[in-house]
Amino acid sequence: MNLLLAAIFVLMLSPLASSAPETHQLGPFTVSFDMNTNLNYRTETPNPQEDSLATVYPLIINTNNATGALIRITEYNNPVDSTLVMRGSLALMNMRESGINVTVPESLTIDGKEGFLISGVPPSAGVNAAPGFTLYQSQYWLDSKSCECGPVSVGTTSVDITSTYPQDITTNLLNSLHVGKTESAATPIANVTKNVTATPNTAGENVTETASIASSSAEKSAEKPDAKQPGFESILAITCISAIGYIRLLRKQ
Repeated sequence: MNLLLAAIFVLMLSPLASSAPETHQLGPFTVSFDMNTNLNYRTETPNPQEDSLATVYPLIINTNNATGALIRITEYNNPVDSTLVMRGSLALMNMRESGINVTVPESLTIDGKEGFLISGVPPSAGVNAAPGFTLYQSQYWLDSKSCECGPVSVGTTSVDITSTYPQDITTNLLNSLHVGKTESAATPIANVTKNVTATPNTAGENVTETASIASSSAEKSAEKPDAKQPGFESILAITCISAIGYIRLLRKQ
């Protein structure tokens, strides 16, 4: 009887152990998540992309050439516009320009902070996608605060998540995601005034290069792609939309 109870206890513990969050270090940031899935996947951490104004830290989660996710942390050296309405509108606009049939940005709490989520379906004419394929794009900021410069918010660290996993796995990723910065490296935004950096800088453009490097690394460990599905490399290119769209808009001003 005691052996039977012990066996049952072990079986009850097994699912709990398998659902423990995994943790990765991206420069000064610690990233943890739990996708709670039986799908096999690998993680890649390409080198950060850095210039004089910002640094981009990428984390690739890859199952095959059509299914994966990208977590991108962008740390600006000076505060930039982090207003979610504006950021969501830019992401929406650029996804549409890329031929993605998208939904209106939805408000979503990620990591205990305000964020947004957009989902989209590539047109069959533009991308040879499998039925039911959906692209999810979301963003939140670690340190967004109201600005005295107007009805906007400013911040220095954004977190972008792009996923081509099914909705349930993507939801698990977003619900469990946590990004923290070591205390020695954390610099809170204090006394934000009118001195706000207007342009996010060229580091955003480097996200394209980051995506290319990341997708190349992911592709090496991927399974043979299904001809009916879009390549993960093209999906990663789409993830650059919010940063690049923001830069284009500001350069027109």
